[in-house]
Amino acid sequence: MSPTAPARPTGPLPVLSEIASRLAEGGEIVSTVGDVIQRLQLAFDATEVSLWLYSGGSLRRSAIAGAPLLTVDDVQTVVDGADSPPGVVARRLVSMGQRIGVLAVGGATAMTADARDVLTIVANLLAPELAHAEDVHRLTGE
Repeated sequence: MSPTAPARPTGPLPVLSEIASRLAEGGEIVSTVGDVIQRLQLAFDATEVSLWLYSGGSLRRSAIAGAPLLTVDDVQTVVDGADSPPGVVARRLVSMGQRIGVLAVGGATAMTADARDVLTIVANLLAPELAHAEDVHRLTGE
């Protein structure tokens, strides 16, 4: 993660700008994802922002900023379109028609329409990065 913790941004455009800049820096994907979800957790004032990836047909939390609050059932319920638990928002990460995982927020004090849009945009930005990292991993046999 970054040597200095980012300040809490105000408004959707500064949040997206910070995240887009971090993604443009490149680097190791685990560090990049950690920085991105940390920025989201600060921006949303959430208890948890987490990345859940599909492994063996089920979702597993692979990265988290904040305290673990969400269960796999919470995340699955939200992305399946059922009644979501209070304060839980999640977006699927899809790249080239393939489900990669889910970006989830739990315990946010107020997920405005703008905040939900930011989450959707960040999920759309992360999905191809994660798919690419998975492809490289397969190609190198690591």
